[in-house]
Amino acid sequence: MVKIHWSVYLILGVSVLFFSYKLDSKKFALFILLGYVFLIVGVAKLGIMFVNRKKESSVEKRQIKAGAYQQNYAKQRAVQRKMPYCIKCRSRLYGYENFCPKCGQRLR
Repeated sequence: MVKIHWSVYLILGVSVLFFSYKLDSKKFALFILLGYVFLIVGVAKLGIMFVNRKKESSVEKRQIKAGAYQQNYAKQRAVQRKMPYCIKCRSRLYGYENFCPKCGQRLR
């Protein structure tokens, strides 16, 4: 199925209306109606395009936030893997402590 751009509908609608009114509006009543239909379809497609664009941008923002969260989480996990553990109780150590805060084992 071929999709026609909204601007084509608007241009067709305006041109059909213009020529129908210029020539004879009584004889070309059907074309005037057709021109209005083209205009309405063109404006509707334009509105739908804006609604879809807003939806797509909100989805993209959520995906970007999720990606940033995953990157931040990966960085935190890498830092956690580098942290030392106590030899005796295997509790995680933060910073440069001389003694384990949990069991009191001498570290240095």
